[in-house]
Amino acid sequence: MIRSFICVISALLLFTLIPDKAAGNPFGEEAVITPQTEVSAPTEISSDSVREQVVPSISSDAQTVSASDQVLSTVSSGTQTDSASEQVASSTSSASSNLPFSDLTPEQLKIANMLKSIFENESKQMKYDYAKNLKDGRGITLGRDGYCTGTGDAVLVVQKYINDPRGNKNLQASLRKYEAALVKLAKAESDSEEGLNGFAAAWKAAAKDPVFCESQDAVSNELYYNPAMKVAADIGAQLPLTKVALYEASIQHGMGQDEDSLGAIVKRATARSGGTPSTGVDEKVWLKNFFEERKADLMNPSDKKTAKEWGESVGRADAMLSIYDSGNFNLDQPITINPFGKEFTIP
Repeated sequence: MIRSFICVISALLLFTLIPDKAAGNPFGEEAVITPQTEVSAPTEISSDSVREQVVPSISSDAQTVSASDQVLSTVSSGTQTDSASEQVASSTSSASSNLPFSDLTPEQLKIANMLKSIFENESKQMKYDYAKNLKDGRGITLGRDGYCTGTGDAVLVVQKYINDPRGNKNLQASLRKYEAALVKLAKAESDSEEGLNGFAAAWKAAAKDPVFCESQDAVSNELYYNPAMKVAADIGAQLPLTKVALYEASIQHGMGQDEDSLGAIVKRATARSGGTPSTGVDEKVWLKNFFEERKADLMNPSDKKTAKEWGESVGRADAMLSIYDSGNFNLDQPITINPFGKEFTIP
């Protein structure tokens, strides 16, 4: 659920390189999710947003995507199957265990992804094939993290996949023909679907290829997970719930510099708390203030284009607050949430 050119060299560019995301429609079926895989990170990022924040940039060269200096380990792919989710599940090992900064354990990351998927994709299982225009000013919302055609992260996924030699050639070709249109829309930060006739169907079809799912995982790591864990390290967070809260919020709010970004919410929570855990503030006090500042932003965002969609997503903030109120700070107890009228239990 925002968006000229600079390179993402590392996750040290804390609040400058990630697009804002709108919330998905958060209710749905139960399923079992597997942790995200560790994969090579995307590379190029651009800026100059309507929301005054830096967003992912895309390479206009369809043949090349340079390697990021911050390299994540790559998961080997098996042969193509009809069910990418089954193959990803079978080939996934301990996710994020070698990632930098204040990392989550594989089990904590699994919980985080379940929460995120309930909020974003209507299911505890990540929906790599999700494709829908939510009419939130961001174009078509896609995949496991709500990548958008108008914010620049969707085209990063496409570029990563079509340049992966392991991918299904026919599925790659079906997406490659949309690259120019995606680049144009991302640079303009446009919610238009011009040039995208059939793109949603092509995305859905590509999601049958495990390599495409890995491409989505890679972009998620680069744009959201790694930067969120860097924030956690910088504020001195130790509680797993704090780290999960930062990661989950980064998907919806992005890590730009506007007043709705994760960075802005962290700053307001820090001001309200009189500091961060690294400066001696009780982490539970800081976290409660973070949750309350995040909820307030959803109820009254600076970007009024998101007001309706985000107003309808306040339940995700309430759900995170309910975990806080339960005292499950280490995420070592079952979690029951009811963000939008249907109850989910994790795991």
